[in-house]
Parts: sequence; structure tokens; C-alpha cells
Amino acid sequence: MNTSDERLRAVIELTLERYGQGLVDQIAQLAEAARGAVVDAAVPRCPEWTLSQLVEHVGQTQHWVASIVEKRVSDPSQLPTSVAALPADQDAWASWLAEGASRLGAACVDADADAPVWNPAGDGLSGTRFWLRRVLAETIIHGPARPPPLAWSTSSTPSSPPMRSPITWR
Repeated sequence: MNTSDERLRAVIELTLERYGQGLVDQIAQLAEAARGAVVDAAVPRCPEWTLSQLVEHVGQTQHWVASIVEKRVSDPSQLPTSVAALPADQDAWASWLAEGASRLGAACVDADADAPVWNPAGDGLSGTRFWLRRVLAETIIHGPARPPPLAWSTSSTPSSPPMRSPITWR
């Protein structure tokens, strides 16, 4: 690879810190959309799920993966067998989600990009890179459009039209 290619790659390659910040930002959007929303409302991007099921899934995934990275689990037989419980109080969801996102981002940065962490994809990426990218992508795909979708809203009139996600999946 020539020097020009190396510089371009350095510019476009996302660091673990940027992935982690992206995850924190996406979780903040989900937490804001879930604040005061109808917990059994269907999720527009996942219509067979309710809002509480989505929050539980996303939060449990973050906490579970954070545990894998924090412990540097490289053997799949050593994966955590329990998951974090969704707080019963909807007002506690935002902090639970934020904690999971921050914990995962910090664990990946602390572990280093090339730490030996289990990667189920077998795609050649280190486990830290795989997991942080995977959880961020899943959060973006499942998460809300901004502002919160009408189906989740507690009022019948929107303050502004929904915007598209900053990343479009084709």
C-alpha cells in the first residue's frame, strides 16, 4: 500500500473510541424515545416487538457483550450464561441503557483493538472490533428514527416530522 492509500485509510477508519461514542449517541436517542412512551407499543422498525422488548434486547446485549470483553473471553464455552434484567421502572431504562453503552465502549477501548476476545463471525476482526461494530449496527437498525415515532408517542400530534436515521441500510 502506498503512502497515499495509508493516509486515506487512516482518515476513513473508525477508531474504537468513535464506535463507542456512536453507540453512546444512538443509545441516548433510544432512551429519549422510550422516555414516557407507551411500553407495549409496536416498534416501527421491528413491528413484532414492543418498546419494552426492544429496550430489554438492546440493553441486555450491551451488558452481555461488555462482560465478554471485560473478561477477555476467548473460549465460547466460557461465555456469560446470565443477562442483565430490564429495570421494572421505565424511568430507569435510560440510565440502564447508558450504563451498558458506556461500559461496552470503555471495555473495548481498555481491551485494545487486538485483544483476544471471542468473535463468532470468524471474519478476521478482533473480538473487540467485531463486538463494538456489531452492537452499534444492531442499535442503529433497531433504534428509533428521531424524533420518537408517533407509535411510541404519548400524544397524538407530532411536534415535527420524523427524520431518517443517519445511516441507511440497503
